[in-house]
Amino acid sequence: MPHLEQVLLVDQSNRPVGATTRGDMVTHRQRARNLTHRATFIFVANEENRLFVQQRTTTKDIYPGFHDFAPGGVVLAADETDQKSAERELAEEMGIAGVPVEPLFNFYYESERTKVWGAAFFARWSGPVRLQPEEVQSVRLLSLSEIQAEVQAGANYCPDSLAALSQFISLGKV
Repeated sequence: MPHLEQVLLVDQSNRPVGATTRGDMVTHRQRARNLTHRATFIFVANEENRLFVQQRTTTKDIYPGFHDFAPGGVVLAADETDQKSAERELAEEMGIAGVPVEPLFNFYYESERTKVWGAAFFARWSGPVRLQPEEVQSVRLLSLSEIQAEVQAGANYCPDSLAALSQFISLGKV
């Protein structure tokens, strides 16, 4: 059961300090007592350098219905590395497995809704996707300029992914 998954908790320096269930994470978030945790963000581009952009389901506990160009999720506490988390999340959310997932950078993001140490990754994929219906409503392929135009027009994109976007762009992957 997803709400019982053990999520890795970290301190402000990204050092492990314990674990809690996903359900407790939601409860703390609702009470504005965000727990700092780790999460992965995977930028996935096809051969035309277009990024896969998900629309999250409206049942997600954070950023429901928002668009996200960096699928991923929380790092689990059962000795899961950032790399393993990225590979697991990509397979779960998009049905993409067995492709190289390249580590890029770490970043910190904090808002009134979340405190997260993000580990950004990059993968190249041009095949079909199989969406996880509990988490992903739909997916589109967009160029960076199309994403930036949507953001400027006020489209709801996940702010934690947006926090990583300029650093990703500076790497010149797409």
